[in-house]
Amino acid sequence: MAKTKLNHEVISMTGFGRADLRCAGVSIHVEIKSVNNRYQDLNLRLPREYSSSEPAVRERLASLTGRGRLDLQVSRELGTRNSALEIDQDRIIKIYKSYALLANRLKVSIDSTQALLAAVKRSENCSTESVAGVSQAEERALLRCVDLAIGDLMKARGREGAQLGADILKRIAVIRNLHQKLEKLSESVRMNMSDRFAARLARIAPDVAVDPARFAAEVVLLVDRLDVSEELVRLKSHFLGFEDALRRPPNGRKLDFLVQEIGREFNTIGSKAQDAPMQAVVVDAKTELERIREQVQNLQ
Repeated sequence: MAKTKLNHEVISMTGFGRADLRCAGVSIHVEIKSVNNRYQDLNLRLPREYSSSEPAVRERLASLTGRGRLDLQVSRELGTRNSALEIDQDRIIKIYKSYALLANRLKVSIDSTQALLAAVKRSENCSTESVAGVSQAEERALLRCVDLAIGDLMKARGREGAQLGADILKRIAVIRNLHQKLEKLSESVRMNMSDRFAARLARIAPDVAVDPARFAAEVVLLVDRLDVSEELVRLKSHFLGFEDALRRPPNGRKLDFLVQEIGREFNTIGSKAQDAPMQAVVVDAKTELERIREQVQNLQ
């Protein structure tokens, strides 16, 4: 039996990744979750400050996989304003002076404490209310954080993919062994077909004289109708194709197709076989194949 080494590039569609970065007093947090989906489905949730960066983020996600659902969520948090180190003192002084200058021109008095508090509040509003205030450095930090989260996601998907691939290989090995049993049983059935047919005929019509030539012709027709050698040969080809596809990700769709083809061959063998042991082996093979089908649904 041919052996296939598991390729570390087998990728699952399921995984989770996250990353955090800090840039100029802004904390950026990115989380990405991926789950199974027949088609590619991208869902992004970004703060409005990062709306201009959404196309670049979407492009990065789209390059990950041909199918699967990806949910990305980005959060942006400003530094704590209660700390004196976080207060933009220059901005506050500038605003306060503007208030004082305006009061002087208008010849009105102002409460210095109230004016200072108003300047602090205005400074905080100015730092948070403007989308245009996001710097290029912060935009680069966002994309860097997305890349780090993607890297974390792909590691998780790779770990799960390796486990899935190892399980699939074990089940393919089981099916290969069952295939070998079918080959032996098929040969035995073919060799004993004449004796089985004669015994059945003797039970049904013991007093009927049988023409040897006619009997031989009927046996040949019966053997040809029940022969499964072509299906067994095609199964070998499908096994090789399956193992090759497992080495060449992304491979989920191709593996889906090959599982269907393998199932079709086993169905044909089961319908042709007029032998209880062969049909029992086919049932076992189809059971393992269904488990493989479930695992393949998780692969990219």
